[in-house]
Amino acid sequence: MMQLTPFLPVRDVEEAVRFYEAVLGFKCTARRAGYAHLKRDQVALRIISAAAGKDMGSPDSQLHLYVDVDDVDQLYNELKEALSELPENRCKPLFNTTYGRREFHVIDNDVTLISFGSPQKREFE
Repeated sequence: MMQLTPFLPVRDVEEAVRFYEAVLGFKCTARRAGYAHLKRDQVALRIISAAAGKDMGSPDSQLHLYVDVDDVDQLYNELKEALSELPENRCKPLFNTTYGRREFHVIDNDVTLISFGSPQKREFE
């Protein structure tokens, strides 16, 4: 296997592409009506138009993606300026979990939750 590329339904493909490029640093590699393929490093997403009448703002529509990264602090610092422009409650800054991960979370315009994380660094005495 090479990689997993989820399909994410969205209200507006163009708006979603702008979000993923401007805020999270993805690059659009292909686009056609109702579809876009985005990629950053080894992570790819396929953005598709949601079914007519689907309420993409509803928590019932929420998807959750978890992206493992080498250094979550470095990525957060790279994205920090763009993340600070998001509306309140759309980004949870860096934190340590009880299960040994260091993470930050972002919610896109269609309530998809994207978690970025790496193992907590352990300091030895």
